[in-house]
Amino acid sequence: MKKNNFREKLAEFLTEDELSGLKTAFDVVGDIAILEIDEEFKNKEKQIANALLDYHKNINTVLKKAGEHTGKYRRQKMQFVAGEDKRIALHKENNSFIYVDVERSYFSPRLSTERKRIMQQVNSGENILVMFSGVGPYPCVIARNKQPRRIVGGQRNHAAHKMALLNTKKNKLKNVEFFKGDVNQTIPKLTKKPTIGLKSNWRENHLKKKLAHKLQILEIYIGRGDLENYSKEFENSIASLAKKGYTLVLHAPIVYRE
Repeated sequence: MKKNNFREKLAEFLTEDELSGLKTAFDVVGDIAILEIDEEFKNKEKQIANALLDYHKNINTVLKKAGEHTGKYRRQKMQFVAGEDKRIALHKENNSFIYVDVERSYFSPRLSTERKRIMQQVNSGENILVMFSGVGPYPCVIARNKQPRRIVGGQRNHAAHKMALLNTKKNKLKNVEFFKGDVNQTIPKLTKKPTIGLKSNWRENHLKKKLAHKLQILEIYIGRGDLENYSKEFENSIASLAKKGYTLVLHAPIVYRE
């Protein structure tokens, strides 16, 4: 008899106390499941992974997070646990196919709804620039569902850029181009039109470079620990930008647990 949910499968070999302390939420990228398993469950992680494979037939690989997102490319080390040992998956969302190297490039399946929201704001015939485009989810989703004139994406992570080029072919996109390089150096070569919006950290040394452009919109990235440790400085920075008339979008891809 099939268990009603994943937790019931886990209850076959975990005690109630263990089950209450286990993080059972996981991300799925294509056919790869990514778990977050604490050290206290290390001796049972293989059983946990196999239970996941047994219950979710669409999953062929189970990896576990082996650290935080680090470095300028926000890479996250993964450790193989069960199934097929691989790091590249074909993810499907919003009528698009997206190849992802989960260890060498940043990609969040949780942003699928946000990508759809942005896509729905695109009008036919528009030219679109996507900075820090990664493996190309925004260009692919927009191009597959709308009729933009041209989409250009930029990314300096070689592994992500390689996946983006592959995704262009997979989705048979003729109006999408990706360039590899630092956007500060490549954007001026692409267009002489004014820049509408940019993404930046809220700290002054990051903002200074971005504010050198004539902007209307600023997407402010909030990192781990910023709100806890620098709340006053953060509030002052946001208040100053708002006073200058910028339209601000706050981006905080952080999950907090008690």
